[in-house]
Amino acid sequence: TFASTTTAWLQPGVPQSGSLLAGEARYYGVRVGEGEVGSLTVDLTPSEGDPDLYVSGSDRYPTPEDYQWSSASQGADVVYVSSRDPLACSGCAYRALVYAYSDTSYSVTMSLRSTATPSLTVLQAGVPSSAHVEQGEYAFFAFPVQRNASISIALTAFSGDPDLYASFTTQAPTADESTFSAASLTNDLLSITRLDARFCPGTNVGTTTTGTTTAPPCTLYVGVLGYSNASFSLLATQRR
Repeated sequence: TFASTTTAWLQPGVPQSGSLLAGEARYYGVRVGEGEVGSLTVDLTPSEGDPDLYVSGSDRYPTPEDYQWSSASQGADVVYVSSRDPLACSGCAYRALVYAYSDTSYSVTMSLRSTATPSLTVLQAGVPSSAHVEQGEYAFFAFPVQRNASISIALTAFSGDPDLYASFTTQAPTADESTFSAASLTNDLLSITRLDARFCPGTNVGTTTTGTTTAPPCTLYVGVLGYSNASFSLLATQRR
């Protein structure tokens, strides 16, 4: 066990940045409510260096030698725990150990997805977010946007066939209920211009007393469907 077992508790779906020297490690965690059933995705994206990812449930502290799930590739790491995994837990805590194989700076996100109430992973402009969906399952995301800039949502499939759906009005867009969609065989791209009549509906541009035009922010909701079991990365950007 590492000398410090202090855990930084994360809000599900919200990225947390950090940095470590080679050989150092840090614990992150997310709590699962009693009786809640869902899946867990841990997304570790380095901006430099090589961090590795080790995850355990049932309030255990993972290490590089003792863990339940891991990803130690060169670059980004993703751990996905299905709600049907026999090691998945309820009324407990999942902990993720970020271990620095070399000096590193990174972003880590722990997302819980319940079949009853879908959780939303918050997307940051220009920062890719990785996840996994099983066949017929959705992952949902929220992207806070500025009304005066057009949007691009790029879906890159690492495996399988994920499809892309989006809406400004539905928090959980699906194939049956969405405003925008892209469902090609592999990678998908949505480009939404700020001049589109469906862009940020109900957020009228106003003018301040100094004559400056104001653009109230709004949120684009994104749903990714697993047409087949799929791992993917989602990248949201804006341009004026």
